[in-house]
Amino acid sequence: MGAESAAKLIHHPPPVPIDSVADASVQLRRWRDDSELRCDRCDALIEGEPGGRATYVSTRGASEVHVEEQALCRDCAAQIGVSSLIAYMAREEEG
Repeated sequence: MGAESAAKLIHHPPPVPIDSVADASVQLRRWRDDSELRCDRCDALIEGEPGGRATYVSTRGASEVHVEEQALCRDCAAQIGVSSLIAYMAREEEG
């Protein structure tokens, strides 16, 4: 391994997938054109700014937390936002 390759590994270590689904997701993103921005929920092409962002939080053990944000189209962002608001209001009425 040359000095240049070693330097790249120091600055950009290879990613280690958590599971096969995460690995497939990474491979799909690499396969797509980097200029395309697609909705994480419906896979629609997003032109311009995304309508919202989905935040995925996963943990490994008690100390490792992984947070990932993905783009959402306007329709999916609105649907998720409204359904979250309805669920929140239902819990408030019960409690």
